[in-house]
Amino acid sequence: MRPQSRLQMPHPRKTKEETKGRAKGERKGKEFRKQKRWLMKEKG
Repeated sequence: MRPQSRLQMPHPRKTKEETKGRAKGERKGKEFRKQKRWLMKEKG
């Protein structure tokens, strides 16, 4: 029982963080690309 609960706790935590970070990273990347385009247009 003890090792199981021990294993269970960090696992969902890690997956949650991973999914969160992944979504954030994707959003950040999209925003960054948009910003880059804007900068290019302004410099034009």
